[in-house]
Amino acid sequence: MGLEELKGSGSILVMDDEEQLRNLLKLILEELGYRPSFSANGAECIAQYTSAISRGEKYDLVLMDLAIAGGMGGKETMAELLKLDPKVQAVVSSGNSLDPVMMDCKNFGFSGTLSKPYMLKELAAELKRLIPSK
Repeated sequence: MGLEELKGSGSILVMDDEEQLRNLLKLILEELGYRPSFSANGAECIAQYTSAISRGEKYDLVLMDLAIAGGMGGKETMAELLKLDPKVQAVVSSGNSLDPVMMDCKNFGFSGTLSKPYMLKELAAELKRLIPSK
C-alpha cells in the first residue's frame, strides 16, 4: 500500500500530553492530507472544540490519548465533548489495551480505538474509515 492510498482529508483535533508525539502526528497527519490541531489535555481539547463550534466549524474527528499525566484524560474529555456535540467522532488511543475503555470503546462514546504504539497504516485506515472522502 503506497502513501497515496493512505491519504484522506478533514480536520482532526489531537489530544495527547506527549509533545514529541504531537509533533510527530502533526507531520504525519499533514503528509496524509489532514488539517490537524493539537491540545495537551482535556481542558484544552474541550476549549478548542467549543471554539470551533462557536465559529460554525466542526472537527471531523478527535484523536485522544486515554491517559493524560496530571490532567483530564480521554474518558472524561469524551463525556464532556458528547454534551457539546452528541455526534462527535473520536478515536481513543492507549498503550493499555486491557483498559475497559479500550475493550468497549463504543460504550464510552468513542468511534474506534488505536493501541499504542500504532503503525502508520493502522492510523490511516482508522481515519479513512471514520472520515468520509470529501
